[in-house]
Amino acid sequence: IGTGRSAVELARARVAVTGVDLSAPMLSGLEQRLAAEPAEVRRRVRAVRGDMRTVRLRKRFPLVIAVFNTVLHLPTRSDMEQFLARVRGHLAAGGRFVFDFSVPQADYLGADPERRYGAPRFRHPSRGVVRYGERCDYDAMRQVLHMRLEFSPEDGSSPWADPLTHRQFCAQGMEALLHDNGF
Repeated sequence: IGTGRSAVELARARVAVTGVDLSAPMLSGLEQRLAAEPAEVRRRVRAVRGDMRTVRLRKRFPLVIAVFNTVLHLPTRSDMEQFLARVRGHLAAGGRFVFDFSVPQADYLGADPERRYGAPRFRHPSRGVVRYGERCDYDAMRQVLHMRLEFSPEDGSSPWADPLTHRQFCAQGMEALLHDNGF
C-alpha cells in the first residue's frame, strides 16, 4: 500500500481497499496522507503491516493489485513464488491479479557503476529543489539491479543517498513465472 498513492484514489472512488506494507515509514506516510482525507475516504482504507510474501488476511478479494514495480522488490525466484502463492490465496473465484513492472533497460544494465548518471531536478516536498543522480550496478547472474539514488539540495543543505534494489524480469520470464505458479 505504500504511502497510499493508489489506495487513496481508489477510496475516493468509493472502493474499499485493504493494503499490505512491511515498511513502518511507508505506513506512517499513508497515515499522514489519510489524515487530510474526509472520514468516508479514511474508513475505506485498511492498512496491514506485513510481508507480501507471507501475509494472511483471512479474506478473498475480487482484485489484487501491485503497482509501481512492487514485484521488483522480490529479489529471488523463491520470493516471487511465495508472493504469487499469497496472491492466489487472496483471490476470490474469478478474481484478477493486476500488476506492473518495468522491463530491463539496457542503459541501466550496462551502466558504469562508478559513474553518476544525472536526471532532471525536482522539487522535494520538504527539501526544496534537489538535483538527482543515480549509480547502477547490475548483477547479471542474479538479475538484480543495485542502484544508489543520490540527492543534492540546491540550497546547500546536506546531500543524501538511498539504496534501491530491483529484480529484473523480461516479459517472457515473467510470463513463465506466472504460468509456473498457476496464473
